[in-house]
Amino acid sequence: MSSVDDLYKAIVVLKNHWDTFQNDIYFRSESARYIFALTHMDGEKRNQIIGLTSDLYDDEQRAKIWHRNIMKKIHPDLNPENSQAAKEAMQNLEILYGRVLKCF
Repeated sequence: MSSVDDLYKAIVVLKNHWDTFQNDIYFRSESARYIFALTHMDGEKRNQIIGLTSDLYDDEQRAKIWHRNIMKKIHPDLNPENSQAAKEAMQNLEILYGRVLKCF
């Protein structure tokens, strides 16, 4: 067996299961994913996960709706098993939202 054949077989397996890797199987819920993104990530990838897009900087009403929807998902009262991280996520969300509001 050559290494090229082994590599090809591995690629075929990954290709057949790519949807599994693309789906978010690592987090129990969307709330847990948002909390993780807000507490452990930064930059473009975090913004992509939490839905912080450039259009929010142009539309105050849309920004308020985005902020409210995220808060509903990460609020510590709704995440009692992870309340400390949820509190930190809320603080980080408020910082991000404050930056958005400075545009208005």
